[in-house]
Amino acid sequence: MPETERLQAGDVYPCPRCRAPHVVEQPYRDRSTAERNHLYVTCRGAHYFVGVAPRVDDRSTADA
Repeated sequence: MPETERLQAGDVYPCPRCRAPHVVEQPYRDRSTAERNHLYVTCRGAHYFVGVAPRVDDRSTADA
């Protein structure tokens, strides 16, 4: 299982509710708030926060 610091959407993580493995989702990635980086697993229709997606450094794509 991945460490929570390195979780990414698509990883498998044990659900905090049922402990079964679920796919990590980033359902709010299109929002403009900090919520866009939050990662969740979905179990029985509810989202459970499992971590924060790695930050993409915008400066690495800037023109020199």
